[in-house]
Amino acid sequence: MEAFKVEKPCLENPAWIVYFPTDDCNYKCKHCFLENKPDKNEMTYEEIMKIFSSSKFLKHTRIGISGGEPFLRKDIVKVLSGISHLGYNLEITTSGGFPERVQQFLLQADCSKVDIAISIDGLKDVHDKIRGRGAFGKAMKTLEIVKESGVHLFQVNTVIQKTNMHQLKEIRTYFSGLGVKYHFFIPLLSTSNKRVAYTDAEIEKMLPYIHYRFDLKYLLTRGNFRIKDCHAGQNTCFIDPMGKVYSCLTGQRFFFPRKNYFMGDLRKLDYQFDELWISEQANQARKDVKRCEGCYNGCEVHREKSFYFLDDNIDWDEVRKIWGNF
Repeated sequence: MEAFKVEKPCLENPAWIVYFPTDDCNYKCKHCFLENKPDKNEMTYEEIMKIFSSSKFLKHTRIGISGGEPFLRKDIVKVLSGISHLGYNLEITTSGGFPERVQQFLLQADCSKVDIAISIDGLKDVHDKIRGRGAFGKAMKTLEIVKESGVHLFQVNTVIQKTNMHQLKEIRTYFSGLGVKYHFFIPLLSTSNKRVAYTDAEIEKMLPYIHYRFDLKYLLTRGNFRIKDCHAGQNTCFIDPMGKVYSCLTGQRFFFPRKNYFMGDLRKLDYQFDELWISEQANQARKDVKRCEGCYNGCEVHREKSFYFLDDNIDWDEVRKIWGNF
């Protein structure tokens, strides 16, 4: 992997950023690792539009929208429609708890530039046990709306955990029967660098359902596959609900001190993302990333695989030393 030359500011335009319109969430999922505590100082619609309408660097950027639950925010239809009308490609992750708001947004958006992932962690009883009573019905209503909308791509994400592990085959069969082409089973990720959450027997049971090779490698190494010396802050970043920008989501949410990943405050720079992106503060954050202990967060791993050719090939001889011929 080519070394990042930290002595010069990175002037590469962001290819993909993550933005949380809100940290608030209507569910308290058993597997969630976020605090989901809302801040009353979230950026207004006007502030958000200043950022995305004034930036030249962000002109061709894909924007990942997540949270919190983005559709819990009362003006989210206005916010997402406004960003969409500026020509951005949006990748939205939702629990599907607000089907009416999803529908209102899709009626106003350029659906050819919208991808939506709906988090559904089991069939009715299991999903409701994980997320809350009535969650499955709302998620399925959202799925039907999205399927009929003409979005560029839609998918279902299922986080594998002890509560749904007995139901994996049934879950796959069910959603395949509904015509869901993209259904990803996702392992619980140890973003805070704790040991992998599964027993060896559970990992063996999960293997046939894992889509991404790097997730497979993560499980087979019992969580020892992590990325270090990564490229956070070079052509991706994270914008929090208050307009603070960090080199990565992991650095803002899980690692301390957070100042090591802090690139700047858009409110203090009159919402000028381009000014922030080439600032000395942003360059310092990029340098600090090089001293990071490493992590396994989906956002960071996908970046390294997509843009920087992360080696996720599996050394099967090494795996057999650990597991035998399973």
